[in-house]
Amino acid sequence: MGARIGNAIVGLWLFASAFLWPHAGVHHFNAAFVGAGVVTMAIAGLSGSLWPRRINLLLGAWLVLSTILLRPGVSATFVNHVVVGVAVAWLALSPAPQV
Repeated sequence: MGARIGNAIVGLWLFASAFLWPHAGVHHFNAAFVGAGVVTMAIAGLSGSLWPRRINLLLGAWLVLSTILLRPGVSATFVNHVVVGVAVAWLALSPAPQV
């Protein structure tokens, strides 16, 4: 459960970061939509289902790849998106606690 909460926090940060400094074109929408998706999947993952974790893994990978391929104009956006994308993917891969 801790990893799902961590993903929700990271997703909220990504969503908020879209509005905290200027993002070049597509990176603004990418941060907002991926952030909202990560939060939604983190909450859905609290039920113990595996599919929300897989979607978050894909969202994290998408964030990293799209940031590298589309090169944002602001270096803060590049660093933020790569770090957040790696964190989302890593947290999505962490196993659910055994009860």
